[in-house]
Amino acid sequence: MPRASASAVTLNQPVLSTAPSDEKQEAQPAIIARKQAEAELRVAQRLYEAAALVHERRATGAIDSAPLAYRALGCALRVLLQLAGEQPPGTFAELAERARALCLAENLLADDPGEDLAVIADMHARFLDLTAQPAPSEDRRYDRAFVRSGEAFSAIQTYLDQRLPEEKASLRSHWKAAIALGLAVLFGLVVGMRLGPKAREAPDSAPAPPQAGNAPALSKGQRGFEATFYKDRDLGQAAATRTDQSIAFDWASDAPPELAQADEFSVRWVARLHIAERGTYTFYLTSDDGSRLFVDGKLIVDNWEDHAERTRDAALELEPGAHKLRVEYYDHVAVAMVRLEWSSSRFERRLVTKDDLEDK
Repeated sequence: MPRASASAVTLNQPVLSTAPSDEKQEAQPAIIARKQAEAELRVAQRLYEAAALVHERRATGAIDSAPLAYRALGCALRVLLQLAGEQPPGTFAELAERARALCLAENLLADDPGEDLAVIADMHARFLDLTAQPAPSEDRRYDRAFVRSGEAFSAIQTYLDQRLPEEKASLRSHWKAAIALGLAVLFGLVVGMRLGPKAREAPDSAPAPPQAGNAPALSKGQRGFEATFYKDRDLGQAAATRTDQSIAFDWASDAPPELAQADEFSVRWVARLHIAERGTYTFYLTSDDGSRLFVDGKLIVDNWEDHAERTRDAALELEPGAHKLRVEYYDHVAVAMVRLEWSSSRFERRLVTKDDLEDK
């Protein structure tokens, strides 16, 4: 396959539209709805996180993650321009140049993103031409561009909040926290890669940490949530069981370890909640897609429909003693996550864990 010319992607030329002016032009109305922008930005973020994993493993050198990074940035930059009321151009070079101009005009990034986007595009072209491998110095340039380009996701989310503000601030805070966590993981992976294999080696006695955001399973017989995994969305085709110390899972677009499928599955957790004192307890159920919570057989939180990450809560007066909990969850397509938390007048919002439960 012929190599694409790096000179075709020149993003450091002066851009007239970024020159300061006394009168700032009024922004055009966004041509994308907030819900769609969030969905597309989430897809782009997931792609970039996948690129970080590939980049950390370095199968063929630094550029092995370039195609994913290139595609993720293309998705994110299209959202950025649509938020500004512009129709995104067709080529990556034109898209990057317009996005660069907008970032400079709106002060969305501390540094000019032109060079970093150009490096990503050049490495993408080199990846397609298998005979044109970069030199170590170019690998280092790509490492830097890869990390700095990841900052664009936070900037675009901030711009989204400015252009299309949410009605509920709580949802916005969840989004920002999720993006900040993703970028922190991304940065940690790349920095860890640069330290070299010796710095990453752990002592033989050190246990492997659980995957971020996922509650590890407990040994059989331990107190916890009894989980049953199903191969369908309707809790009908049981496939596996285990005991979890809490319900706090983010499988992203992957399959749970108990299943060979990343979509169209469901899970049911059951446990006995211990209440020490009479009072009002608030339960928070967050999921993507559907979820619902039953206490003593009564449905108190109904989140049972396809949706992006969303939290619903309910307050309940509970007497001392044991109360039956049942959480049901299903994933339709794409991102899969679910989390159960609670709070009361005596403690702030936190996960419901095995320490809050009674033996069966």
